[in-house]
Amino acid sequence: MIYTVTFNPCLDYIVGVEDFQLGMTNRTCSEQMFAGGKGINVSIVLKNLGIESTALGFIAGFTGEEIRRKVEKMGITSEFIQLENGFSRINIKLKSIDGTEINGTGPSIGSEELERLLKKLDTLKKGDVLILAGSIPASLPDSIYSDIMERLDLRSGTKAVCEYCTEKRTWNMGTWNSRGLRGSALEELINRTNEQYREKGLALIQKIPTPITPIKIDKEKRHITLAYFDQKSTVDYIGAVQGIPVCFDAKECASDAFALQNIHPHQVAFMQDFEKQGGIAFLLIYYTGRNLILYLPFKDMIRFWERAQNGGRKSFRFEEVDLSYQIEAGHGVFVPYLEAIQKDLDARD
Repeated sequence: MIYTVTFNPCLDYIVGVEDFQLGMTNRTCSEQMFAGGKGINVSIVLKNLGIESTALGFIAGFTGEEIRRKVEKMGITSEFIQLENGFSRINIKLKSIDGTEINGTGPSIGSEELERLLKKLDTLKKGDVLILAGSIPASLPDSIYSDIMERLDLRSGTKAVCEYCTEKRTWNMGTWNSRGLRGSALEELINRTNEQYREKGLALIQKIPTPITPIKIDKEKRHITLAYFDQKSTVDYIGAVQGIPVCFDAKECASDAFALQNIHPHQVAFMQDFEKQGGIAFLLIYYTGRNLILYLPFKDMIRFWERAQNGGRKSFRFEEVDLSYQIEAGHGVFVPYLEAIQKDLDARD
């Protein structure tokens, strides 16, 4: 069984406001509300792929009950722990303002409530997979992910995938020595897909490791014990598909407006140079609110990028993308992006 943990789940309230004015009363022209949080997003993707999972984490108040209701309505098993005080956060996504979000804080998680979750995790057995994803609430120690993974380390046969949100947050590397797993929900699915493609002889795609800056090194054991992750140097993935060089980046977007600040200038420059050498560059974007994965050809990405550089919108809207490049699970492949590459190739002929 796959278990996902979201320490700080939320309701994503996505609103559209025409001609938004600061300091004035504004009225919405569109509204959507989804259960959110990185771990929950993983469970949603897995459900769409026909894979069962159990969503774990903490909820509180009427917003927490709505999160539970929405998750279970999608057919996902939930075993959330109900907190006595506070309420689960609401995150506001303003579609009309490029990349603007207002994220709630969330409830405080006490030591007794945390222990209830840990005891639940103690029941995991050989073959189970635990996915830890999302931000760490202020009421929990920064080391909570590594503490859980170290606790699981005592139980052979349990696998763990860990993703965390940080701005150069330091991370205890000790429990990673035997696993080396890191990445978002989308990246983990892509990694599995790349393994499938390699086994079938269809493609050879490698994940580019993120450079780390060591802070502490255990000289006796000769391994890094404390470090932080640096900014990525190029893109997430690079390789070849039937002799054709490809490179791409994986992104997640919570609203219908994809902020171009999520793409760095050095990445754009690398992808441009890659295309000049006869390669194919693209983005894979997971729209978490719509639960949809999209292949964005480089020609579209660079068009949106150059528009922003020339004083235009600093984001592109969902309505602007080519939905014929939507990726749907099938043929036993998690994220079958090779079909989209073929479509991209055909469009270039």
